[in-house]
Amino acid sequence: MRQATLKFRALSAAFAWALVVAVASADDSTWTSQQDCFSIALPNANWSRTDAPVASAKWAAANRAKTKSVFVAVFDETDKGDSISLGARFETGFLKSGHATEVKKGQVVLDRRTAYRFVAEAAAAGKKLSFVVAYVVTDGRDYAICATSLVSDADTDKELNDTIDSFRFLDPPSPPVVASTNDPVWTSQEYRCSIALPNATWSQQKPPNAKLKFVALNEDHTKYIALGVFDVQGVTEFSNPEFKKGFEESFLKSANGTKVKEGEFAIDGRMGYRLVADSSVDGKKFSHVVVGVIANGRAYTFDGQSLVGNADTDPEINASINSFHLFDPVGPPTTVNAAPPENKDPAERMGELAFRCVAFLLAGFLVVCFIVRKAFGR
Repeated sequence: MRQATLKFRALSAAFAWALVVAVASADDSTWTSQQDCFSIALPNANWSRTDAPVASAKWAAANRAKTKSVFVAVFDETDKGDSISLGARFETGFLKSGHATEVKKGQVVLDRRTAYRFVAEAAAAGKKLSFVVAYVVTDGRDYAICATSLVSDADTDKELNDTIDSFRFLDPPSPPVVASTNDPVWTSQEYRCSIALPNATWSQQKPPNAKLKFVALNEDHTKYIALGVFDVQGVTEFSNPEFKKGFEESFLKSANGTKVKEGEFAIDGRMGYRLVADSSVDGKKFSHVVVGVIANGRAYTFDGQSLVGNADTDPEINASINSFHLFDPVGPPTTVNAAPPENKDPAERMGELAFRCVAFLLAGFLVVCFIVRKAFGR
């Protein structure tokens, strides 16, 4: 059940992302992955592929109105069991972590293989979300095909079910690929910044989504650092009351966290924000130090976490945060297919911007929780 809970928490961030931050990347009707050995098709011309929200999500798509989404997640390591037993455990984690209610469950056939299928409902931001998930285990991998809708019953929605039914396996699957590097300093000319690993016992990891630019783990996988870069046009300081409030409240709520303290924090000569908090995942306590600074329409946000001590005073985590450097001048963010500005209350807009920063930051945390399984068995 522990792994099912962790997998769902990683995917739940992706569900939220797919509904609010979809960015079209291609309109090819059928997508094939030789690496992960599956293919899947868009239901019709009103749908388009989107950037994958987390590393485990290998394909994602949304309709034009951004009210429906589907993505395929692939996990290279599984617990012992078949599609039905592991699917049922996955559902338990889904319902528990997502505060969702089961509508129905059962077995289906997905491309000649028995799969576990369940339907659930949950509420988010005052809106009803309807989910349908098909879960299948084959050749040492878990595949979760996840569909959600804000405007229909996912169980009977033709577009969602046509997409799930188009799923095909390619035999045999390739072995998983694990990407990491021990480069001591990460530098980006595009985002005009750099950050360093604390020491040689840490390694960079593949970021789980497009907004996280730098992710690192220590040798025994008990500490984690992530740097996210987010476009926040119209916000000049993290101290903006509505932005700071939205960021803090969203982080604590989404991480099931408790604030320890907060305050201003100087980073690379700029005044920023520092939040210290504790969170809990399946009975394991995480200590967080979250630092943010805004420069030229971008929010640079760090989340340092520890399973074995106080992240706020941890010398390794603080060494990495303090190594952060912004190049001058910091270039403006690039916007692709930007939507026209909406006439929203300024406070509401600040809250939305803050939430989007948190959603991507937490996606990294939740996916890393799944990747570093050994840390949860301590």
